[in-house]
Amino acid sequence: MLFLNDGFKTETIIVPSHDKAHYYPGSKIIITKLVADKTSGRLLGAEIVGEGIVDKRIDVIASALECKATVEQISKYDLSYTPPYSSPMDPVITAANVLRNKMEGKTNSINPLDVKRKLNRGDDTEKRITQLLQQRRRWVVFVQPLITKTFAPLIFFALSSDKATFASSSENS
Repeated sequence: MLFLNDGFKTETIIVPSHDKAHYYPGSKIIITKLVADKTSGRLLGAEIVGEGIVDKRIDVIASALECKATVEQISKYDLSYTPPYSSPMDPVITAANVLRNKMEGKTNSINPLDVKRKLNRGDDTEKRITQLLQQRRRWVVFVQPLITKTFAPLIFFALSSDKATFASSSENS
């Protein structure tokens, strides 16, 4: 069991993805959060929420945690692919690759609470976020129905030099 005082320096990422092939009927967005130790790359924990298939992903994470797998090892997993049940690159692998890129300094991210604080302060982040959302209008429109659910939305911004992503999902109770 891990404890807060175990001395880990953590890195966290939140990644939206489809639970199965995006073109397949019934595909849903799920949000994966991974936490790893910056020093060793070891996966320390995860959360997965959304209306899509999440149990399979939690099983993968549970196995990785038991084996003390690193983010790099998880990013190389070869998981099954069948369009009705999974996406070509599983969301766990996608999240591991995003976290790996962040840990290697290839991308940056900003968490939802920091976005809210910056917007409330009125600094230039508001202008940059507005530009980001305008650039990604199609994606925002795609996930808009998820925002209108009765549950509190989880908002994620990933900012990098050449790509930006916005996603929103609601957690069922």
